[in-house]
Amino acid sequence: MRFDVDKIRHRLEAKTYLHRGLRAIFVDKASGEKVEFSHQGGIAEYLGKIVEERGKKTVHNGHFYSVFGPTVITEPGTRAEIALMWTESTDEYLRSFVNGVPTTSGGTHELGFKSGL
Repeated sequence: MRFDVDKIRHRLEAKTYLHRGLRAIFVDKASGEKVEFSHQGGIAEYLGKIVEERGKKTVHNGHFYSVFGPTVITEPGTRAEIALMWTESTDEYLRSFVNGVPTTSGGTHELGFKSGL
């Protein structure tokens, strides 16, 4: 069996953005590469990385960030985090996740978000 090392590294790093405080260590035994991921800024920090990778200038300073529902993971209830930034790009770029899993095909959470926005 063959694994896509870049995809695994990318997904592991994304998890550490989505689950603030998570620390993960990626080890590629074939190449000897070892990388530690930990992103205390959570999805707001992830947004900055995505905007930088896409290479489009922002049209405002900072970003918009909000948490809906319980702010501590041990509290019962549904929780949603949203981070937004407007850029000079002419296309819409949206990444969404449910329970840390990418929802590349969208879903009712994306449709509700877009309608509300």
